[in-house]
Amino acid sequence: MTSEKENTSNVNDNERWASLIGGGALVLYGLSQRSLRGVLVAIAGGGLADRGVSGGTPAQSAENMSNIKVEKTVTIDKSPEELFACVRFLKAEIAA
Repeated sequence: MTSEKENTSNVNDNERWASLIGGGALVLYGLSQRSLRGVLVAIAGGGLADRGVSGGTPAQSAENMSNIKVEKTVTIDKSPEELFACVRFLKAEIAA
C-alpha cells in the first residue's frame, strides 16, 4: 500500500535526491556569500530542496488547491521606467 504523499509525487527518487542535495548546497553557498545575490541563490536552493523533500512542484501544489481567495490587489500608477529607476536605487542602497 502506498501513502497519499507517494501518489501525489511527480518526481522520481533520483530527482528528489539530486534536488535535495543540490538545493542544500545552493542554500549553504548562498548564505556564505552574505550579499543580495547570495540571498537569492539561497532562496532558489531552498525551493529546490523543498522539491526534493516534498516530491512535488509548486505548480502541482497549486493544482490541488480548490479555493483561492484574493484579499487585496495593488496597482502601481507609475511607468515601467520609473519603477526600474526605483529598483536600481534600492539595489544601490542595499549594496552600499
